[in-house]
Amino acid sequence: MQRRKDPDPQFILSRRGKPIMEFLKHRYIKHGTSIDGSKVRWVCSSQSRKRCKAVIWTYNKAIINGSYKHTHPPVTK
Repeated sequence: MQRRKDPDPQFILSRRGKPIMEFLKHRYIKHGTSIDGSKVRWVCSSQSRKRCKAVIWTYNKAIINGSYKHTHPPVTK
């Protein structure tokens, strides 16, 4: 059985200079960081407005774990 190969996440800055991660057409905001800064918890940017529970953990900018189930369609640009 082969593992699914997801695209790499994209890291950008918001207009206010805050980090944003884009992954599979959804946007995540930085919610927490480990003491050394290598592990980051990202939550869906629609968490408060749409009560979305999607979350991703990254280690050195590579996805290591997450719950990708969103309560809304992807962001359209």
